[in-house]
Amino acid sequence: MTQHNHTTAQNEPFQYVDRENVFFPSGLLIFTLILTVVSSFWLAANTFSNYRLIQEKIEETLDVNILTYRIMRQDTVLTEAARLSAVTGEPKWEQRYLENVEPLKETLARLKVIASRTTDSKNNKAAVELTEQANSKLMEMEAEVFALVHEQKLEEAQKIINSEEYHTNKENYAKGTQNLINQINSTSKDPLLTYAKSSYYGLLPILMAAVVMTVFWFLTLRSLSIWRKELTAVRNSLNSEKTYLSAILDNMMQGVVTIDSRGTILTFSKWAETLFGFEAAEVVGQNVNILMPEPYKSEHDKYLETHMKTGKTKLLDSATEIVAKHKQGMVFPIQLRVTRVDTDAEPYFIGLIMDISQQKEKELRLRQAKREADQASKAKSDFLANMSHELRTPLNSILGLTKIMLQESRLDPESRENLMIVDKASSALLNTVNDILDLSKIEAGHIELVRKPFNASGLILSLVDQIRPLASKKGITVLNNARHLQNLYLLGDEFRLFRILMNLAGNAVKYTDKGHVDINLRFEDLPDNKMNFICEISDTGIGIPADKLDKIFQKFTQADETIERRYGGTGLGLSITKQLTEIMGGTIKVQSIYGQGSSFTISIPFEKTDRINDNSIPKQNTTVSYAERSQISDARILIVEDHEFNKLLIGKMMNRLGCHDYKIVDNGKLAVEAFRDSTWDLILMDLHMPEMSGHEAAQAIREIESEINTSVRIPIIAMTADVMPGTRDDCMRSGMDDYISKPIDEFYLRSALSNWFDLGEIESAPVTERKRAVESVVITPTKGGGGDQTPPANLKIINDYAGGNPDVVKQLATTFLTKTDADIKMLESAIGASDRKLWCDTAHKIKGSAGYMGAENLRKLCEQAQMMIDEGDERRMDTFREIVDEYEAVSAFIRHETSIT
Repeated sequence: MTQHNHTTAQNEPFQYVDRENVFFPSGLLIFTLILTVVSSFWLAANTFSNYRLIQEKIEETLDVNILTYRIMRQDTVLTEAARLSAVTGEPKWEQRYLENVEPLKETLARLKVIASRTTDSKNNKAAVELTEQANSKLMEMEAEVFALVHEQKLEEAQKIINSEEYHTNKENYAKGTQNLINQINSTSKDPLLTYAKSSYYGLLPILMAAVVMTVFWFLTLRSLSIWRKELTAVRNSLNSEKTYLSAILDNMMQGVVTIDSRGTILTFSKWAETLFGFEAAEVVGQNVNILMPEPYKSEHDKYLETHMKTGKTKLLDSATEIVAKHKQGMVFPIQLRVTRVDTDAEPYFIGLIMDISQQKEKELRLRQAKREADQASKAKSDFLANMSHELRTPLNSILGLTKIMLQESRLDPESRENLMIVDKASSALLNTVNDILDLSKIEAGHIELVRKPFNASGLILSLVDQIRPLASKKGITVLNNARHLQNLYLLGDEFRLFRILMNLAGNAVKYTDKGHVDINLRFEDLPDNKMNFICEISDTGIGIPADKLDKIFQKFTQADETIERRYGGTGLGLSITKQLTEIMGGTIKVQSIYGQGSSFTISIPFEKTDRINDNSIPKQNTTVSYAERSQISDARILIVEDHEFNKLLIGKMMNRLGCHDYKIVDNGKLAVEAFRDSTWDLILMDLHMPEMSGHEAAQAIREIESEINTSVRIPIIAMTADVMPGTRDDCMRSGMDDYISKPIDEFYLRSALSNWFDLGEIESAPVTERKRAVESVVITPTKGGGGDQTPPANLKIINDYAGGNPDVVKQLATTFLTKTDADIKMLESAIGASDRKLWCDTAHKIKGSAGYMGAENLRKLCEQAQMMIDEGDERRMDTFREIVDEYEAVSAFIRHETSIT
């Protein structure tokens, strides 16, 4: 192991030691100890084994010598006993012979066992066999001798004893016995030689083991010495580093406080002393809540205890802004970041504290500056909006008078041409004012998206209807795929989506002189019951240069100055379109080839719906496929409406849409009777009516259908001025199939009717200038309505319904004034009436007709009155007076504008 001392750059104030490579030589030490123990055990075991071997062989040699002596003695006794028995014939010698036969056999058997344990057992076995054969032969001959002695044939017995064969066997026996003994003795010397050899050769491993142990012990002791030196260097380095880090902590712009798991302060840096005003000696050992104001002080210990038990916390490893307490009692804001450090003993916590008083002051100043900037922006937007309103009023008058004059047949060609120039210029100026108004709303953040169900493919069909007249005049073909798509209902802001599409489609027609405009709609499924509404509008127009593509969405910017001179426009349309698209969460892309055409694609996510966004409401599905729809001109429609003015307007709209077979009844009761008496293709149902309301009538009609068990369900579309949340749901619960709000806009009426009928190529009114007027008017009650104030009514709406015919406008206005005069009297009589519903219903009627006349202040006041069902007579009287004042202003304005006497 080597020491790693690496100094840092020359400006480092202390020597850095590589602590990761400072290790205690535990592995080497353990290996050396194991080697020593193993070698010691091996030497002891080897010595003990050799000792046991020598001891056994010595005992075996002694046994062999003893057995050898016994064999020689016993064999001599047996031979002498046989010889003396043959010479003397005395039986005692036979007895002596028999006494020594068994001991000799036992001695030979023991000798045989010893011989079998020797290393040369094969040679020992041959010697044993030779001895046993000779001994067996001798014993046979000696038995024969004893038998002849018993017969007193001593001479024959002596011949056997003295025969050459007996002596040969005797020699063989002695030879075999001697060989066996010699063999045993020779093999007994081998262990001694083995021990001597093992002792000799065993010295080498012992010496080698001793050398190895010496080397390893040397390395081990050397490593221990190096470790001690490195440990000393690390200790010195840590001390230097501690001093250096302490200097850093003491001079950094953050206080450092460490506490244990009980909240006791362990360390308190110099900067912490500066922040809190305490000396370190004053707070170390104290609870950290001494630095906290209430309620943090009382809650801290409980919070820390809960963290230690559960491990849950919101403060660890994240910067948190809280307040702290100075020694003098002052409270100031700090940023606190707490880190937990787990050790073997117990965890402790490090808190980094920064005073953010100055930062907070800067943020406060920035917020104030932002408020001032927002106010300036709002003032700018309000100015633009007000100026737009002020400009719109005379422009509407100019446009209206111009259209009236253009209908005069007595005009000479030059005057007609001049009026057409005025009409075109006024329309362009009005569009510019409207664009500026929309842009100011977007920049001021006043755009609030509506979330209502709408028919996606029907929206495209309405778009095609809007642009087709201008396209036809230019000889341009408008293509679309909406008629081949199934009805798909989405939740979102239909009006602003239409505005986006209308801007793009209008531009496509505007900048295309020949060829076609293609509107292609497709859908893409998204998670969470959502769907991408993707519409591509392409044309064969003038196209956009490649270097201008990134600029066309900027305000007041067009791709080429010649475009403005040739086609006009302010360059605001695409900017508004892009901002509206992004507000709705979508994207817009453009591709173009200069001189060949352009393609704009919008993609906006919407939530899918079955036309109803409440799961508790019965889902109706009475729409039919496009192929099954009948022509609107062949339809029989029942209209249920009790207000004369509304009757007149709806009748004219039905005629404009191509439907002439319709009937208007005054209330729900008559509607039920008409349903029983005749066959209808669709019912338009007002909700607030005498005798029987629209809800009750719809329920009655559904009950009749159920009773007669008809398979045909007549679609019922609700018409009401109520736009409160839940009104649509109430209509669906009553058995209705769709809902349109009053004042009825022909665009939405067409969209609703297109679910059941083919409206063909009927030219529809422009998309609701009324919508612009309703959104942009400032709601302030007008007392008399004179001077430079905003006009109390906007006749542009009924002028659109009348198709610019002044006689029809006058008829509509006269009907409105006549009916509203009567409703005002009825509203006055309802103030003190016990039937409070009469007040609400009458206010509702005035509200609906006021919307058609663009009398937004009057409509708002009536809407307020409609909600006063629980208010007292005094409050109602105050509201009634405001309504009367506003109506007088509206009436005077309408009479003046329409020349009604």
